[in-house]
Order: sequence, then structure tokens, then C-alpha cells
Amino acid sequence: MQWREDDWFVINNLHGPSTIQAAPNLPEVKWEEKDFDDFLDDSLDLQWQFVRNPDHSGWSLTEKPGSLRLWTGDADLGEIKAKNTIVRREKHHQYSAVLKLCFAPSENGEQAGLTCYYSTNNYLICCLIYEDRLKVKVIENRNGVQKTLGEKNVKEGPIYVKAVINKQTRNFYYSYEEKHWHHVGGTEDATFLSDEGSRDEKGHTGTMVGMFANNGGSNRGIPADFDWFRYTAF
Repeated sequence: MQWREDDWFVINNLHGPSTIQAAPNLPEVKWEEKDFDDFLDDSLDLQWQFVRNPDHSGWSLTEKPGSLRLWTGDADLGEIKAKNTIVRREKHHQYSAVLKLCFAPSENGEQAGLTCYYSTNNYLICCLIYEDRLKVKVIENRNGVQKTLGEKNVKEGPIYVKAVINKQTRNFYYSYEEKHWHHVGGTEDATFLSDEGSRDEKGHTGTMVGMFANNGGSNRGIPADFDWFRYTAF
């Protein structure tokens, strides 16, 4: 396979598939994945992925320097048309994911936060959401059936959100200063976040963890600023 200057690739010099190929003598390149990202660069690091083709007008690393900004979109995670869910691959059976979020929703349904994501039919979210007042809420979508696993009223201002994964058990917390953590909700059976446990017709590409924002039907695009994201295996 060769990459052309127009960014498209050519296989076997356009001669079709072959069982024998001459491999180029390329130097070894080592890449270390970041476990902590404070979004100071002008491009996303390689560990980050979009769930679908991104809408580049819906996210920015320059609108608020030092933060990943997502504008709330019209579709929630359970819809194919949802854009700009930014995630990284889970690589451990036991880990924690923590983020710092600055978000000021004021109309019902507006939400942003952390997701453990397998597909549109299978995910968990822990979000800062406005429902007549500010709340942190944990929502499960298990094979297309949504269920609230817990919620807490919270005050305005920056907030820290954490997921703690211990094999099939997943618990979610929030904090105002990243010291005293308050449990919101969780599940002891997260098998639905896997090829074996989901009822999706086709297997996905594994469970991801990351960030999302949507407007819950308010039709507003307001900013959710993620100051940093940390992934810690244990």
C-alpha cells in the first residue's frame, strides 16, 4: 500500500490483490499513548476518535485555549446522527477516567459529560444536566432501553466527573475540587458494553470512554469546555 500526495492510497500499484508483496524497509516508530490530556495542542492526540464522521463546526481546541470545547448538538447518543462524541479505547479491565468540565446549561435536557460507549444502543453516561435545576445524572442505555441509575442536585461552577471500572462493575462520581467524591450511580453488570453482551446485529469495535455534549431538544448550541481528561489503569 502506498499513500499518494492527494492522501488517497494505492494497493499493489493498481495491479490488484496479490499473495506476495515486497514490504518497504521502514524505520521503527514508537508512540506512547497519553494517559493525561490537557488539550494544549492545536490538534487532537492520536488516541482520540470520533464515533462518526465529525462535524468540525461542533468542536474546537482554539475557541477556548487549553480546553476541548464541544457545542451541544441536536442528537443524543442513542441516535446515529449524533456527532462529536470524542472517545478513546478502553484497554484495561480496571481503570478510572476523570475529566474537568465547565458547562452552564439553563434549558431542560442540555447535558455534557463522560460516557462509556459501545454503540447507539449500549452506553453509560454521567453528565451535568439541566432539568429544572442543575443535576449530575447517570443514565444507562442497555440494548436500547434507557434507565436512570442515579442523580444528585449540584451547584454551578466547574465540576469533576469520574468513572471507576472494576471488570463488570462501573460506578460514577462527581466532585467540586477533585478531593471529596460523591457517588451518583452505577451498575454491577456492564456486559451490555461488549460484543458478547449487546444485541446489536453486528459487533462494534470495543468499548470506548470519553466526552459528549447534546442539547436534549432545546435546539441550542452552547459550549461545554473539557479542561482535561485522565485515564488511569490499576
